[in-house]
Amino acid sequence: MEFKKGDKVDYHEMFDGPITSTGHTVKAVEHAPNNYGCDVAWITGKSGCIAMRCLSKAKEGKVKPSEIVDVIASGYEFHCPRCQILVKLIESTDTVQCPTCTRIYSNNGPEHALA
Repeated sequence: MEFKKGDKVDYHEMFDGPITSTGHTVKAVEHAPNNYGCDVAWITGKSGCIAMRCLSKAKEGKVKPSEIVDVIASGYEFHCPRCQILVKLIESTDTVQCPTCTRIYSNNGPEHALA
């Protein structure tokens, strides 16, 4: 797929794998032949270049989450299984996104913290 500067894209950690992060914008592109051996793009939220085959046009509407996480109702927070960090939320929504790795998870519904 061809992308150009300004295109909205989703990132796939593995070629043809599930979407692992969304909300990216193409900053620059470089086509092969180049030092990378394939067409690459630089996108917001990621460092370095990304092979274009690991990008897809941003989907409108809902994105299928990669996993399910439990959201704690006391201040709304969840533990990112990938980054191993505690993410604090302003509100509880159907899906939540880790700000560090940008992975999207299904919200298993808020649970009240036990005292």
